[in-house]
Amino acid sequence: VVVTNIVRPNHFYVQYVAEAREILSLSKKISCFCSKESSFFTSKDIVETGSMIFVQWKKGLWCRANVIKVFQKGFTGAVNCCPADQLASVQAFCVDYGLTETVTIETETQAALGTEVTAESFVDAVNKRMRKGEQAEKVQLHSIAPLAIRCALKNLVPYSLTKGWTEEAQVEFQKVVGSSALNMRILGQNRDSLLVDLMKIPVDQSCNTPLSVRHYLVFINVARFYAPVVLEKEPLTYPLPVYPKTEVEINAVVSHINNPADFYIQVVENMELALLSVQLQECYNAAAVTGADDLVVYCPVIGQAYVACADDQLWHRVQVIGHPGDGQVEIFYVDLGNKKIAPVTDLRRIKDEFFTLPIMAIRCCLEEIVPRDGKTWDKSCTERFISLAHQKVVTVVAVHSEADGEPLPIIMFESDLNGPQANMAQLLVKEGLACLKQGSAACDVDSMNPKVTIEDKEELLTSEATLKLPAQLKELHVRVSHVDSPSSFYVQLTQDHAQVCELKECAHVETPDGFAWRADMYCAAEVNGVWERGRICSDPTPSNIAEVMRCDYGNIVKLHISKLRPLPPSLIGSFALQCALTDIRPAGGQSRWTATACDLISHYLTGASAVITIKVSTEEVKDLSPVPVTLSCSNEMGQFVSMADFLVSKGLALRERKPRQVEDARMFGPASIRVPLPSQISVPSTRAHPKLVPRSIKSEKPYCNFQVKTKSYPPPEMPHLGQIQARVTAVGDDGLIYLLLYLSERQFEQLTETVRQSIKTLPRPNSYECKSVQGCAVMGSDMLWYRGEVVEVLGEYVKVQYVDQGLVENIPAIHICPVLLCEDVPQLCVPCKLHRNNPFGGQWQWDAVALLREMLLNRTVDVDIKELPSDRRAALSVEVFIDGINLNAILSLHNHASVHHSVLVPKALSVTSRTSMDKWKLDTEVLSLEDPVEPILGPFLDLDIPQKGAQFQARVRHLRTPNKLFLMPLDGTADLEVDGETLDDALRRVNAAIDKLPQIACFPQDYPCLAEYSDGFYYRAKIVKFASLEPVRILVHHVDFGSDGMLPTSKIRQIPAELLKFPVRVLRVNVAGIKPLSVNRQEDVLPYCPEWSLKATMEMFDLLQTNIIASVVACEPELTVLLYNLHGELVHLPLIRKGLAELAE
Repeated sequence: VVVTNIVRPNHFYVQYVAEAREILSLSKKISCFCSKESSFFTSKDIVETGSMIFVQWKKGLWCRANVIKVFQKGFTGAVNCCPADQLASVQAFCVDYGLTETVTIETETQAALGTEVTAESFVDAVNKRMRKGEQAEKVQLHSIAPLAIRCALKNLVPYSLTKGWTEEAQVEFQKVVGSSALNMRILGQNRDSLLVDLMKIPVDQSCNTPLSVRHYLVFINVARFYAPVVLEKEPLTYPLPVYPKTEVEINAVVSHINNPADFYIQVVENMELALLSVQLQECYNAAAVTGADDLVVYCPVIGQAYVACADDQLWHRVQVIGHPGDGQVEIFYVDLGNKKIAPVTDLRRIKDEFFTLPIMAIRCCLEEIVPRDGKTWDKSCTERFISLAHQKVVTVVAVHSEADGEPLPIIMFESDLNGPQANMAQLLVKEGLACLKQGSAACDVDSMNPKVTIEDKEELLTSEATLKLPAQLKELHVRVSHVDSPSSFYVQLTQDHAQVCELKECAHVETPDGFAWRADMYCAAEVNGVWERGRICSDPTPSNIAEVMRCDYGNIVKLHISKLRPLPPSLIGSFALQCALTDIRPAGGQSRWTATACDLISHYLTGASAVITIKVSTEEVKDLSPVPVTLSCSNEMGQFVSMADFLVSKGLALRERKPRQVEDARMFGPASIRVPLPSQISVPSTRAHPKLVPRSIKSEKPYCNFQVKTKSYPPPEMPHLGQIQARVTAVGDDGLIYLLLYLSERQFEQLTETVRQSIKTLPRPNSYECKSVQGCAVMGSDMLWYRGEVVEVLGEYVKVQYVDQGLVENIPAIHICPVLLCEDVPQLCVPCKLHRNNPFGGQWQWDAVALLREMLLNRTVDVDIKELPSDRRAALSVEVFIDGINLNAILSLHNHASVHHSVLVPKALSVTSRTSMDKWKLDTEVLSLEDPVEPILGPFLDLDIPQKGAQFQARVRHLRTPNKLFLMPLDGTADLEVDGETLDDALRRVNAAIDKLPQIACFPQDYPCLAEYSDGFYYRAKIVKFASLEPVRILVHHVDFGSDGMLPTSKIRQIPAELLKFPVRVLRVNVAGIKPLSVNRQEDVLPYCPEWSLKATMEMFDLLQTNIIASVVACEPELTVLLYNLHGELVHLPLIRKGLAELAE
């Protein structure tokens, strides 16, 4: 639509863009009518309230108007009626534009004619601005409905209810709608007004997200919603956080602090947060690079979930909590806990897959303390608490369960390898920054966990200055600090990280004068401004440069001796463990690892968190260097992959041969294992995932070591033979169509909701083979669980089919869980094949399948079930109808398939054997009642093309562009008679019984037919193509007019054969001597031919309203003519004079 007039945002008028032709035609009719003397007012005419008149609201432009008020000379108020020669003014409403015009007669006449005004001169002044409408019925101007539609923006009220609609609101409304076309969504009706929302189409072609005018006016604070907006979907919100169990110690990171009674923590063992962050960056950074605007947010909704770019240039999940104005929004980072006011441009729409995980930031408070004044927290207390806990790993214990909307009360301790250390609350109390609650048990806790003072720290470090391995050597969490090769790399235990940091504070001592450094001496070395423990590898060079190995990291650095200090003997030791991968050896028969292998493992492992298992006992570790281990690291999908397997898959390593009995033990393991639901899978405490995954490894095959067998889901229930309605959920590559019956729709929704409520976790790394799995649970691309079935195993991917939708996808093996969900519920979607339809080539081609998917997916169709299979898992044989059109016919038209001839023969006409022929009574009368087969008709007869140099009088019937149009010769061809009647007589006869003509079932190109024209009558036409499939529209060409039209199938009829005997009435010609401007500065152009401006086309249209003379200048390759008016002048010369076209050679 286009907005024609704005009174206020809840009162404006629009016109349909599709009615532009009708508006232009009506304007021409009105202008023609108003030029006649019969439309002029006389002194005898009466102007009444409610009557229709014609008003000149622009120069040369007349429009229909209804009289609202009439003012008569000598009267102070409005009157119901008044003679035309006594009018003072008239207030009229222009029904086609929504404008209210006040036509003042008295002032104009007095100014123009002086004080003495006669009745005749007064009426002449009235006729300058008005025309009467009594005679308009004769030209059918009364019967045309008003073209301006009154609308209101639904649920929108002024920003200030006391001030009402301001001028700013009207200006902003006018500015945003402008004069361009808008999409209008009809949301309801209130008496004579449509309740709508206008969607502004973006100017940028790369952006396909329309802007809601309602939301825009609310966002700029000139309007507001009287009631909450009813969205198409409920506001997107995140699942609530998973709170820790009470009286259980967990490690956490304090992500944000408002005060000691309001802060947020993240659980350290939660691997899902790191995986979520990686996926967010990949998704939204890629969208930013490609410039995709489908995720851009224009008018954010309070309470809605979004994704925002933070100050660290990373994307985080957020929730909008306020609109401060000026293009800003207040957002809450749900995984961090902090709030921020950010510009709307930083927001993006959130994708569905990022709703699986709950909120990661848990709101907490310190249970034991209160502010010093009992009311508000001091700034000094909050700052001290921030210095103690912010962005640090702490140990927390939940005291009791959370209350709705209240922080979780916890006790917080400093985290240490020997367990909890200092109580944070007690530390604040001792420093005089807070007070203990009455009855608090903090003193008892503090006595159990005494605070370690700075003076005690060196003594503690002395006793714990070297690596101590735990008794259990399996699945140790480590950080890889340095990598030389697969046979030599260094790791630090995760639990030793804090101890390594504290050693940096105590390793700095003074160097005595004359001290000489020698090889194998331990020292304190300053590396990158930080003091660390080191060991000198060789004597310093003459330039006083020494090679120093960092004892706690494993790598070697070169330092000047001025950066070395003696290390106290009590601090000598190392927290780095040298390791080597076991069970592999260098590929190619070499004894040393290649540089490629060393670079690859160094790239993936340096700085990464990993899990190792030491393959020797604790006693043997002391005597071995490096220590043989197996190491697993998380890849980009969160799946743990063996580094040895990874090197073997890359061809950089070979497996060490194992004894026969070891292989036999693995081969003859358990045949099947019952695998619980993902929500029931528990991980031992020693197998916690590392917190960060700075690097990723792509595995080459699934990590499998035992088989799991599952059965298939029950087959679908078969519907009865006959006609039904169903929704198409998928179309397979083999041409099978999967239908979800109407009765199964609700069951599918309930099943989906049950599955999503039951499983709310991400998949775990699997350790089973997928080849023996049939029915399973599948995590789809939207990160939600569905029922599925394994079709084929493709390395690390698995081809699965969603049993309730029929869709087939290739997904990672990690997204498969071998368990049946709601196994008593049969498959909901029904596979179907087209009845007796044979694809060309014996199998469905990709373009045919693409056409099927375009026409059918997520569409409700009519289905006629022809045959039921004996096997319930086999496909039904059906015929599918789209808006009454057989899908087989569409596929045949596009040459994708052929239909077996017997499918077109009615069952009553099946062929019988000769011996039983005499037993049948052939009823030819019944046969004659059957629907006749659609006849095959030939093309239309063309008009004889005039010879070059010939001239003939003609009239333009249709104009496509100023130089391409359709001419109807006026040489008597219209009066041509065939079998005693002209074409007009034959068409009138056919239209009188048009309902008796059958509709067309097949639509081959250029097929002759009868098509309804804009005047409601049927004329000759031919099929061009399918214009749209939903709704079905056929593009036809009216052969006697030259125009095209898009019609539904119900307005196209079979053409009687006798109408093909008449030649077509128009010639398609090119106009010589004219061409479009080489540089077109006009804004409005023809959409189908942008070279020509709309103004040039309308100007040419006006010039061709009368009969013209055509002179043929060429017949090949197309008929080309020069057009002259009746005065012998070229018709197109005015266009060239006005600069709307150029001369052509």
